[in-house]
Amino acid sequence: MRVDEGGQLRYFFGSDVEQVPQWCRDAPTTKVYRNWKPLFFSPTKGEHIAIASHDGDAGHNSASAVAGVATLERQYRDWIADHFRTGGAAGNIVTFEQWKAVTAPPRRAVASPREVSRPSDRSPGTSEIDSIAQGYFEWLRKFVQSCLGPKDNMNIATIPTRITLPSFANQRDAEDRLVNILRQAGWRCDEHAVVHEPFANALGLFTEGKNHMWSPTGEEPLDLSYVGMFGGTPFFKAMRHFALQGGQGAAAGPSPVYWVLTIDIGGFTTDFSMIGLDVEEMDFLDGHDAIPRRLSKHSVVAGVRHLDDRVQLCLPMEKQECLRDLMNSVNQLPLETFHHTVYKHGAPLTHKGVTVCESDEERNEIREVVLEFSKQVCTALDEFMTVNGYKSVQEVVLTGGGMCCPTVRDSVMNHANVKYGVTQFSAPLDQDERIHNDRQLQCRRIAPKLVRAATAIGGASVLIDCLNGDQW
Repeated sequence: MRVDEGGQLRYFFGSDVEQVPQWCRDAPTTKVYRNWKPLFFSPTKGEHIAIASHDGDAGHNSASAVAGVATLERQYRDWIADHFRTGGAAGNIVTFEQWKAVTAPPRRAVASPREVSRPSDRSPGTSEIDSIAQGYFEWLRKFVQSCLGPKDNMNIATIPTRITLPSFANQRDAEDRLVNILRQAGWRCDEHAVVHEPFANALGLFTEGKNHMWSPTGEEPLDLSYVGMFGGTPFFKAMRHFALQGGQGAAAGPSPVYWVLTIDIGGFTTDFSMIGLDVEEMDFLDGHDAIPRRLSKHSVVAGVRHLDDRVQLCLPMEKQECLRDLMNSVNQLPLETFHHTVYKHGAPLTHKGVTVCESDEERNEIREVVLEFSKQVCTALDEFMTVNGYKSVQEVVLTGGGMCCPTVRDSVMNHANVKYGVTQFSAPLDQDERIHNDRQLQCRRIAPKLVRAATAIGGASVLIDCLNGDQW
């Protein structure tokens, strides 16, 4: 959070934001930086599937400004409808801010003294972005260190560190930039400092956080223990059953490879990863030259934040303000409650006297938006499968906050079943939740800690030390 104290800018990171008084948080000069990824990465056109995406106009909270934003949003919503009506592709990147930049009338050239003294609403420059990022990572290092007890006898600054990032094409400069910022913030970066999120997520789910090295003599050098890392996990048991059945179960017939597809819908991206395990060798590390590749990954710009943007645009003006307030709040727990109440259960939620999803009409409109988002995720899935030459898959793992929405989860499951013959799934389910379907689909429950933490857990896997640089 950037706070303007009489012309002096101060920055607060993480939980330190709670120290800022509420009146200061609500001030028009205060800026909250919540999602850092768009500031570093510039995905290609084909890596965007989200249409409506904007951060509101939080810097202008006068009645006229709010009315102006509402008018533009209605016009933008009409433009989106015309875009699809005339056959426009969902992959075209046309965000609200970009549309507004070429459509909205320019602001007057002569600004009032109040406007002149106010910080710019534009995105921060490169030097400010790097400064903010370094400040955050310095705060994070100190915060993690404070969580360790004296008995741990551990200095975070001496531990090899990795960072998990989206798997976009041609983003090496951004990756190197972030690693350099980490070093400046006092972290000791590992030799393999960057791990792409789709692969890290799959590793975290498959190993459940286990790192296991061994040698026949118990002395150096140590080697990976697949049994120690994978043995006993639901994933390994399914693969073993597949091997004992002679590779039966694939839509295309017997196969020597057990293919597992992971789809992770996070806040900013949807990540795809495919891992194929040779059921004879019980290995996937040596298959990167195979066709199709036994290890592939890709990210597209489509996350829960984009879904929130779209839902916001389908609501009446006063309810748009309600959702915008939740999205821009420093405390994101109320927004999580909104996701759980509205997206998962289709129930009404009241925030500051305004109730969202209170009528059947409004509930149906939100559901249509969620279904459209789900279709675009399925389209991105098909593109991933086609580009990499995959014809079938034995198991699909659905994870991330976006998959906690039953409409999204079930849409992707049905699509994978119809198009690729998948009958085995893993997904975030409540303790007593069951999948209702007429296709005999099997769905295992992913442990809650793995739904959100699998990427970080996988990023710390010793498996990464055994891979070539182009694989993760």
